[in-house]
Parts: sequence; C-alpha cells; structure tokens
Amino acid sequence: MSSFQVDGLISGLKTADIVAQLMTIERRPVINLQNKQTVLQKKLDALKDIATRMSSLRATLDKLSLPSTFGAKKATTDTPSSSPIVLTATANANAAIGSFRLRVQQLATSTVATSVAAIGQPINTAAALADAGFAITPTGGFFTVNGEAITIDPTTTTLNGGAGSVVDLINAKSTTTGVTASVVDNKLVLMSASPIRLGSGADTSNFLAAAKVLAAPDTDPEAGYRVESLGNLGVARTTATLSSARLATEITTPAGATTGTFKINGVEFTYDTQADSLSSIISRINASSAGVITSYDAQSDRLVLVAKSTGSVSIALEDGDGSNFLAATGLLGASQVLGQNAIYEVDNGTGYRTMFSASNTIAGVVPDVTVSLKRANPGTEVAVTIEQDASLAVDAIKSFIEQYNSTVSLIRAKMSYDAASKKGEVLLGDSTVQGIEARLRSLLFGFVDGVDGKLADIGISTGTVGGSAGSAGNLVLDETKLTAALQSNPAAVARIFFPETSTAIVRPGGTGSIAAAVAMTGVTALPGTYQITSDSAGNLSSVFTPVGGTAEAPVTGVIAAGGVNSTLIRGLTLRARDPLVAGTDVIEVSSGDGVASRLKSYLDTLISANGTITTRRSSEQAEIARLGRQIAVKEDLLADKEERLILRFAKLESSLARLQSQSGQVLASLAGLTGQRSD
Repeated sequence: MSSFQVDGLISGLKTADIVAQLMTIERRPVINLQNKQTVLQKKLDALKDIATRMSSLRATLDKLSLPSTFGAKKATTDTPSSSPIVLTATANANAAIGSFRLRVQQLATSTVATSVAAIGQPINTAAALADAGFAITPTGGFFTVNGEAITIDPTTTTLNGGAGSVVDLINAKSTTTGVTASVVDNKLVLMSASPIRLGSGADTSNFLAAAKVLAAPDTDPEAGYRVESLGNLGVARTTATLSSARLATEITTPAGATTGTFKINGVEFTYDTQADSLSSIISRINASSAGVITSYDAQSDRLVLVAKSTGSVSIALEDGDGSNFLAATGLLGASQVLGQNAIYEVDNGTGYRTMFSASNTIAGVVPDVTVSLKRANPGTEVAVTIEQDASLAVDAIKSFIEQYNSTVSLIRAKMSYDAASKKGEVLLGDSTVQGIEARLRSLLFGFVDGVDGKLADIGISTGTVGGSAGSAGNLVLDETKLTAALQSNPAAVARIFFPETSTAIVRPGGTGSIAAAVAMTGVTALPGTYQITSDSAGNLSSVFTPVGGTAEAPVTGVIAAGGVNSTLIRGLTLRARDPLVAGTDVIEVSSGDGVASRLKSYLDTLISANGTITTRRSSEQAEIARLGRQIAVKEDLLADKEERLILRFAKLESSLARLQSQSGQVLASLAGLTGQRSD
C-alpha cells in the first residue's frame, strides 16, 4: 500500500475509502487462502499432538517387552524398623524364590597409609609471627589470658624469641594471671595451678585460635592445669608451591628438571615443584584410577591415604628415579594399617558356614542375590526372603493404560462435535484418523485372548458408557487383581502382552557367514530386519531396522567358524558357516501375536519415518507452504493494484483541478467581455 494518498480535495470524493472498499473485495481470495491455511495448521497441530501421544504410548510398550519387568524379584529382611540395619539385599530376575539366614561377624575395612611424622617444618619461634609458619597467620591486637590483655604485633613479635615474645609477655604477667607459657614439641603449652581462662569477646587478635589453644581442653593433672595446642603450630602450606610449602624434607626432582614422578598402585603422577601444591596433587590423586582417597590432616600435619576398596590389600607406593615426593611426605616408609576382610555366616538350610569377603558387598551368597553388609553384630541372625516383585510390572502396565487412555481420549477430542454450538473439532470426519481410532480399539479389544488368558483375567477392563465424559472405552485397572495374577504366574501375564518366542528366517541369497538364526525361548527378539555384515575373521556388525522404521546404529560381535553367537541380537542364536566368509546376510524376525506386540507394530506403521501420520503431517505441511506461496504472490499483485488505484484517483483530482482552473479563466474572460460592452 502507498504511504502517501491524496483524498478528493477537488472532487469531494473520499478516495481513500473507495480504494479500501475496492481492495477489500479484491482481497477475498487471499482471505480464503489464509482461512484454508489456518484450518490446515490446526489439523497439523492436532496430528502432531496425536503423534506425540503415540510415541509416548510406544515407549510404555518397550517396558512391557522386557523379561525383567515381569520376572523381577525382591529381597527383604526381617530386621525390625526400630533396630539397627545389619545388612540389605537385592535380587535380580533370575533369583530363586526362597529364604536364607545370615550372621555378620566382621565388616570389611580399607587399608590406611599415614605419614610417619609431621611433614611440615616446626614453628620458627625466633621469627616474627607473620613469618613463623602458622597455618593461620596471627593478626595484630590483643588477646586475654585469665582476664589480662596481651598485645602483639605480628610483624615484630616472635613466639619465643626472647624479650617481647609471646611467651615472654605471658610469663611477665604470670604473677597476676598465674599462667606460664612455653613452646614444647611444636606446640604452645600453658600451665597454671588454677583453671585457665582464654580469650574474651573484646579480643582484637586471633592469636589464641592461630595457636590452636582457644578450644583446647583445660586438663587437671597432678602437676596443675595445662592447656596445649591441639595440633602442631608449624605445618606445611598445602596451597603454596612445593618449593615453598615449608616441608620438613625438601621435595627433589631428577637432576636438571623441575618435575618428578611417583606411583600409587601402579598409576603414575607427575609433579612440578615450581607449579604444583600439595592440594593440587591431592586433587589429582583423588580424581585418578589409583584407587585411593588422599587427604591432609591439618591437626597432625600428615597425609592420609585410604584405599577405596576394602580388604586386606596393601597400597603400592613408589617414587620415580631421582624423585622423593612419597618419601618427603612420609608415606613411602609408613607402616600401613591393612584393611580387614568381612567375616559372615550363611545358612541356606543346611546349617551355618563361615565365609569371607574382601568387600562388604557380596554377590553369590545365593545365586543372583547381592548382600550389602552394614553392621557387625555376631549375635544377630537376619533372615533374607526372596519373593516375586510385582511392583515393576504393575507400574509398567499402569503407565501403558494411562498413556493408552490419554492417546485415545485425544483422538476422540480432535474428532468430536458439539451439538450445542453445532461446531466440530478440526479432525471431525477425517477418515484417516477415524480409521486409526477404530484400529487401536480392535487391536486391544479384538485380541483379549492370550496364550494363557485374557485381559479381564488380570484386572484390565473398559470404562462403562455411563462413566465420566470421554471415558467410555478407556481402560480401567483393578490393581489388586493384577497384583494377584503377577504373584501367581508372572510368565502367563507377560505372554498376554508379548509372546515368549519370535520367528527368525535368514533371507535366501546371503553372502556372509550366517548359516541359521534360531529364536530363543523366553526372550523375544524385536520384529524387523537385521542386516549382518561379516568378515572371514568372524567379526560381525548388525544393523536393525524395525517394522515401519529406520535403521538404527550398528552393534558388533564375533563368531567362530561353525560356532554360535547368542549376544549380538537379543533373543536370537546365530550359527556360523564353516569356513567363515566375508559378506552380508539379512535376518527377518516376526513376533507372535500379543496385545502389546501387535499394538507396537501398528504404532510403528503410524509414527515411523514413513508412517501414515508422519506422511500425512508432511503432506499438510507442504500444502500450508504452497498456500503461503500463493498468498505471497497475490499480496504482491494486490499491492500493485492498490498503488495503481491510488495513482488513478490522484490523476483524476489533478485533471479536475486543471478543469477547474481553466473554467475560472474562461469565466474571467467572459466577465471582461461583459465589462467592455457596458462601456
């Protein structure tokens, strides 16, 4: 549309209104196209919503196909909830139902290696406090001892360097406080004949905390009251570089190098004395596969290594050639406290027998059962019971029912008609969607008879006509009935949803090493095709394409000449030719009929890459795009037409203006002639 318009100044016509009305008529075809586009977009959105629900429904079917869903077992103990837990147990799907008893005599512990002595230099009693080597640098100000203030300056005051030192200042007031001070074995020691009170809320120096006496207990030996530092005053600086970490033994490296090496349990570490600190090295050790947790004990000024695994196994330590990190930190020569093995007794019905384990997590006490020891309690007997765990299957079936009802309800809603408003939803009368809704019902309710029973036998029925709006035909679950069926015969319930066997055929004309494929009993292979590429060395690569779907990522395996492979494809045993050859074979797998297996196959035909709904969505999207292009072309034409109309009316006004001007000139001339005659 033009940004400048001239209204009928001369003609008196409302040219802008006339143009707008004319363009409204001209735009009717565009409006019709836009309306079609809107309807198609609503259909596309509805189909997308339905496809999303179907995808979620299909995901619930995958869970129903797993043997572990229906064969799950659980292990429980008879330990009262009010008693300490001695052990816990878990069971996998293959565990036999039954019970056994345990007594825990001893838990497994980890091996510990600790520095043989403090690794830092002792406190420098003659240096100013700020440079003496405290872990926490003392601040200036005063602190109190038995109510008397002691003032220090960390830049000039020493700990015990003669006159004016902290020890000297405390002793100078001993006649008032009754407290004497000394430094013994890298610790500050305060003595008194009466209780010693340290610090006050008014203190301005942190010296008592830095000296580690603020929280120290006031002992009462026969010689008098005594308070001493809770840890060494002079310690290593864990965040400083190794070359300036105040270590009692300097860390060395091979001649001419700043880096050295050491090994823990065979894992090598490299350190740089000019760049690494104790903290950074500790972090690297803990993040490695060395199997230890390393820490720094600030109170004792030592490194501590604790094995991640339990049991009576030592930690292997080794310094590299020309390096001494482990020796300098007191670990290399440390006497390790070896961990202990767990000792427990188990009774499977034939009496107790004593067993040992390096770990507190024990597998194999009973086949397919894992026991975790938590507490040693020799006098306590714990009974472990293995039973069917119906909860996994119940949850899987509930998820399936909820998603099925959600999917079907959405389809019905998108095809509904409101008699009051006489309006239908966007997919009303859509034959494709109507067919899908009918097919879903027939697949589920038309196949209720399974190998060992039907859906009603396990507590699944349909909603009544008199139920809540939109619930007629929805699935309803009797959870009590389902749980009872699962506890009684879980395999029979599983067969209603998915059959136990599949049919596998090696497509004729293959050129590879696969001679035959046999479906396993009790394990269902996914239906579709498996393209297996083999070489003469027995290497296999399988690409699975589900029914109506697209190829998935390849999986690999091996097979021997004339041998078998039962792991490459779940549910299939492959037999090889002899000799092996390089080539390709295709195996076609189909599954028996089950409620879930048939529904899953049908959903694949709808929402796979080439599925009905996917294709329909692509078609609708293409039509929306085509209409968009038509609208764009027509909009350009309408804009040109509007511009021409505006110009035409502008020319009309210009012509009328000229005529008006000419008319005025004629009238003026006529008036002049009339005046001359009068003269």
